Amino acid sequence: MDVNALSQLYGSDRWPRRAELDGRCERFVIPDALFDGAGFRLVWRDALPGARHSYRSFYHRDDDCRLMVDVFAASSFDDAKRELLAGFHNCTSLVPPSVVPQLGDVSYGNRAAQQFVRGNLLVSVANAGTVEVDVRPFAVALDEKVSDCLH
Repeated sequence: MDVNALSQLYGSDRWPRRAELDGRCERFVIPDALFDGAGFRLVWRDALPGARHSYRSFYHRDDDCRLMVDVFAASSFDDAKRELLAGFHNCTSLVPPSVVPQLGDVSYGNRAAQQFVRGNLLVSVANAGTVEVDVRPFAVALDEKVSDCLH
C-alpha cells in the first residue's frame, strides 16, 4: 500500500501538527523497574539498527506473559509520525488499529498492541508471549515517563 493510501486509511492528515508538540528527548531509557508492580521483569534490552538512540526491550512474567517494547528516537515529531505511518506497511490486519485517546500525541492500537508518538519518540508496546495481556496500562505508564523526558 502506498503512503497516500495509508494516509487516507489512518487519517494521518488529521494528526496534530502544532509546534508545541515538537518536544525532544534524545536518550529516553525505560526505568528497569517500571513494570515490576505488574510482575514483569526486564529480561533483555538491545539496540535497534540505525544511528539514533533506539532499542527493543523484552519483559517476562512468571505466567508466560511477555511484553516487547520498542523505543525509536526520530529527529522530530513529524519524523516520528512518518515512522508510525511507515510501520503500518507491515500491518496484515484487515481492520486497522483504532485511535487511542489520551495516549501520546498520536496513537493507535488495541488490547494486544499500542503504538504512540510523544514528541520525537515513537513507542511500541506489544504482546510477545503465548498468553495475551492487555498492554494499554503499560503504554500509559511509558507515556508518562516519556512526557517527563521531553524538553
